[in-house]
Order: sequence, then C-alpha cells, then structure tokens
Amino acid sequence: MLRHAVLGPGGIGALVGAALARAGREIVFLVRAESLRSYPGRVQVESAVLGSFAVAIDAESQLSREVDVLWVTPKATGLDAASRARNPRADRRRSGRPAHERNRPRRTTAEPI
Repeated sequence: MLRHAVLGPGGIGALVGAALARAGREIVFLVRAESLRSYPGRVQVESAVLGSFAVAIDAESQLSREVDVLWVTPKATGLDAASRARNPRADRRRSGRPAHERNRPRRTTAEPI
C-alpha cells in the first residue's frame, strides 16, 4: 500500500488527505512547527460529494518517515518555505544528487544544420 504525505494541508491538502485516510491509506501532514502546536490531530470534512466525516491524521514539521507519494498543496506564495519541510535525504535517489539538481533543465547548444 502506498504511503502518502501532504505538504501544506490547507483546504485542498486537508481534503485530499482526509479522503485518502478515510479510504484506509497511510497519511501524514507536513506542517510548519507553529501550526503543528495547534493542530488538533483530526480533520473534519463536510462535503456534498464525499459526505460528512472526521478522520485522525498524524502531522509532523519535518518528514521523518519514508513515503511513496508527496502531495504538494501549499499556496503558491508559501511553496519555497513549505518545501524546506521535506526530508533532504529522501530526495537522493540513484544518482545521489538531490531532486532539484537531477531535474534541472539542461542547457543544450543547437548545431547548425
């Protein structure tokens, strides 16, 4: 079974996480440390499509476990700050380089035809 983390669980991320948790998936929210102190540990959903339900979801300020799927759901203005909550070791895969270095666009030079 896939393990999920939701980075920036506001309205959209909390809804995605709650729906996945209700379906029996393993979920963890990644939140700012100051938000973690006030997080109640449960998400209440009231939806015309999904119905009304509440689920318990763990939260952390830094990712401390391996996950298979990372949902990135903060507001665009908070994306840089939110991305620092991830575990940098989790970015290192086969190449040994962080994902932001592996996925950087490569410059190419066009050769004349």
